[in-house]
Amino acid sequence: MTPEPGSSQEDLLAAARQIDQHLRAIRSFRQRSQMSAIRAEMAQMALTLVQMQVMEILVEAGTSSHGMSLKELSERMGLAHSTMSGIVDRLERHGIVHRVTDPDDRRYTRIQVAEEVRDFMQHTWPLISLAPLTRALERASDSERAAILEGLSTLNRLLTKTSTPTK
Repeated sequence: MTPEPGSSQEDLLAAARQIDQHLRAIRSFRQRSQMSAIRAEMAQMALTLVQMQVMEILVEAGTSSHGMSLKELSERMGLAHSTMSGIVDRLERHGIVHRVTDPDDRRYTRIQVAEEVRDFMQHTWPLISLAPLTRALERASDSERAAILEGLSTLNRLLTKTSTPTK
């Protein structure tokens, strides 16, 4: 890739460092604010971080699916089958998930989140987790929001356009 006319490699490297610093700061802020929101919700619901992750995975499995098997969930979480079984047992006792017979093979059971949990994870949780970003965007003018979106879209396009990393 050749630099724009008038842009030296040093200028491009300096710009890349600045962009990287901004992206790291934004990522760090989002992680801290999301963890704060997660802790508040977990405390209210008496859940662990792993239990919240299980709920997210099951919700991501979609309403059209019949849930996930314990084996699929164990593999997705990277946990032993016995560990996952204990987590699901605790979630089931709290009424957060339930086991249902697999309609395609009655020898197996599938794990599904309760409808109230699915609604919470699909509708309420995004509002909670995106609240800090939403508040920041409320303080921005229309032109600033447009500039942010355009800049991020441009950066994303340029990064994905370069499919092979350079040395």
